[in-house]
Parts: sequence; C-alpha cells; structure tokens
Amino acid sequence: MRRSRCLKLVGTGISRANSEHADINGVEVVFDLTGNVIRSKISYSLSWAKGTSSYADEVYWRYYYENPDTTVVPPAEEFYLNFDQRHRIFIQCDAKLPYDTRFYVLGYFGNGFPYTPPGPEGKYDERNVFFFSFQKQIDCYLSKRIYLGRTSVKVFAEVLNLFNWENQISNIRTIIPLYWIKPENFRSSITILSPYYHPAADFNHDGLITAYEEYHAYLDYANATDESASNYKPLRRIRVGISIGL
Repeated sequence: MRRSRCLKLVGTGISRANSEHADINGVEVVFDLTGNVIRSKISYSLSWAKGTSSYADEVYWRYYYENPDTTVVPPAEEFYLNFDQRHRIFIQCDAKLPYDTRFYVLGYFGNGFPYTPPGPEGKYDERNVFFFSFQKQIDCYLSKRIYLGRTSVKVFAEVLNLFNWENQISNIRTIIPLYWIKPENFRSSITILSPYYHPAADFNHDGLITAYEEYHAYLDYANATDESASNYKPLRRIRVGISIGL
C-alpha cells in the first residue's frame, strides 16, 4: 500500500496529503496430505511488514486529533507494523471415524505481535520496538450425524484453546498513569443529593463522600483498569450443540 501526494483544489486553499505507506513481503509453503481416513494440511509463512502507518488513519489519530495544526508534517519513520508476524504455522487435521463421526484439530503457532511501550507522561517515544510472547492455540471439534428418516441430526462438541494458553495481543494500561492521581487534587466532598454521588465510593455509607474517600475510590477504579481483559485472546471455551437438517 503506497499513497503519495495528493489532492489540491485551486482557489479554495484546501490541500490534503498522505505519504504513508506499508510494505508487506513474505513467502508461504503449504503441505497437503490426503488419505482415506485422515486429511491434513500444514502451512508455514515467513513475512515482514514494515512501514510508516499500520492503518489508513493512524497518523491522524496520533498527530492531528488533538492538534488541529495541519501544517505540522510528522516524521515518516518506518517501524514494524501492528500486524507484523515473522513466522506462522497453521495445522489442520480432519479424521473420518466410524459411525459417521468426524474429528477436527486446528493448530496455530506464531511469533508475538509488536507493540509500543508507553513513555513518560503517556507519550510514545518509539514505535513497535517490543514484541509480545509467542502465540499458540489448538482447537478441537467432534461431530456425529444421526439420520431419522429424512431428517438428519448432527450433535457436536467444540473446545477452543484446548490447553488454555494465554496469548497477549494488546498492551492497554490504566486509564491514566497512577502517579497522576494525588490526594491534594481531591479537596471537596460529595453529598448523597449530588448527581455525582455513588454508593461504591462512600466507604462508610454515611451519605457523604469525603475527599479522602473520593481519592481512594478513583485510585481503586484506575487500578481495576490495568491488565484489561482485552489485552488477551479468550481462554478455553467449550461449546456443545445440535443442528437439524430437514
């Protein structure tokens, strides 16, 4: 993806430029093995993804969203893009079992994705210089079909992330740095009649949130946002079900 200069409307003074680019290169090798009982496929890919923007409007959100001065031209420095993953292996296996039963296994293994560590005051000093841990997941699926006249009933069970592996995919931190939250910034009290009153912040439930209580309530809330669940892929999930074909 390469985009360069630009749109210019004579007489209006409007100029738009997008010189961001992304270069993605790689190779993939696929092994397909087919037998009477088991069919399997193994694919391996080696790739590089570097550029100055991981998605179309990244520069806007990073530089211009809070700074309307469009005369500022951010540095076009290349970095590993958010979806860069050097090595990937996919494994698929499909087995035909007796009594019209099928068993599937899907496996995925790959390097962790790059991410940007937060710098001082939440600023980003360098882009995507750290990498998450190795990614891996194995899923299983078992199904059996039963015929009742012209009606077919399929009973199935599925286990996603069979070994309950933890895969980190994001690096979301607390809503604000904890050292920003200081007791001296909380000076007033909130009564039960105020629309800002919340029982969870009123530790002794006397109808008054003191400055001390508000400080600790806000600090607890910020702490609770650390290690967000969205930082990780889902853990083990088990599903069972029935499908009916008429």
